Amino acid sequence: TQVDAYAARDPARAASIAAPDLVTMFHGEANVVGLEANKPVMTAQMSDPAMKLEVSDEAVDVAASGDLAVYHATYRFTFTNPATKQPATEVGNWVAVFKRQPDGAMKMSKDIIADMRAP
Repeated sequence: TQVDAYAARDPARAASIAAPDLVTMFHGEANVVGLEANKPVMTAQMSDPAMKLEVSDEAVDVAASGDLAVYHATYRFTFTNPATKQPATEVGNWVAVFKRQPDGAMKMSKDIIADMRAP
C-alpha cells in the first residue's frame, strides 16, 4: 500500500497505514515522531516531480501472535537533490514494523530507511 501510494502521489493513502505514534528513522536526520509530524514529509516527497520509489526483495515476517509484523525490502528512491537541483537516486534497505492497534488494524509504527554507500 505504501509503495502504491507513492506511485499515485497520494499522501493521504500513505498516511492511512500509519499508526498515530509512527516513528520514522531516516539516515542522517532526526527521528520524525507521530503521524501528524510525518504527513508533511510524505507530502513534500510526493510533490517532487523527480520522485519515484521502487522496491525489490520484499519479505514480511509475522509474529506467531499475529500482533507484530516486520516488512523489509531493498529500495531505490529517485528525488531532486536539494543542493544540485538535479535528479538523484539512492538505494538502501527499508524496514517497517507493524503493530496491531486497539481497533484490530495492523498499522506501521516504525519506518526505518537506511541508505547503502555508493559504490
